[in-house]
Amino acid sequence: GSEGSDRSNQTIALDCATAADIYRQRPSDAGTKYGSMACASNLASLYDVSPKTIRDIWNRKSWVKATKPLWTEEEKKDHVPRSHRSREERRGKLRRVAA
Repeated sequence: GSEGSDRSNQTIALDCATAADIYRQRPSDAGTKYGSMACASNLASLYDVSPKTIRDIWNRKSWVKATKPLWTEEEKKDHVPRSHRSREERRGKLRRVAA
């Protein structure tokens, strides 16, 4: 195969320890729930994954079992398991609005 920066043909396997390390590095002062794009991009390069993978870990959308011990009590309380979300929420068509 040819070597290049195209990730479409690559499968990067993260493990629980790596996902927890990524979660620990989320910016505390990012200002939005999506975190700092620059920080996500830098970590993505370091771990050879996409910035979206980093943000999904930070936003508790992936690697939940690996990162849950690191969550604050408020994050644990606010988490809605994917299986309990509506089809539209799972597809990203609806955004949950905090009351």
